[in-house]
Amino acid sequence: MKRYSGVDSIVVQNIQYQVKRLKFFECFAHETHEDLEQELFCEIWTYLDRYDESKGSFNTFVARLTERRAHNLLEKQLCIKRNINNYINIEKIEAFEDEVAKRTDVDYMISTLQERCKRYANNSSTLTYMKLLR
Repeated sequence: MKRYSGVDSIVVQNIQYQVKRLKFFECFAHETHEDLEQELFCEIWTYLDRYDESKGSFNTFVARLTERRAHNLLEKQLCIKRNINNYINIEKIEAFEDEVAKRTDVDYMISTLQERCKRYANNSSTLTYMKLLR
């Protein structure tokens, strides 16, 4: 506890408890207790001033806060380990939107054709998209 002089003991105890829980997971095996404690402390530090005593005890507030932040760290680490990127790829979204816009334009153009031409165009566009999917 000497490392955390000036910090409420409830905060320290909750952080240390959550770090012990995190160390059970293989993805944190290479991390030291001190590193995890520091990371978790940095995660919750900015939220400590949001405590409202009318909503519950400080101990409960800190316990839930550290639990949620520890869970977020675990999810983040598991995503990194599995090489999962939770961020949106803007290029893929733009390509998809362009494809939707093109398809909408094609559908509109087909709708303006005569009936016999519509059937041919619909069959032709379906075959084209099936080829693209392969």
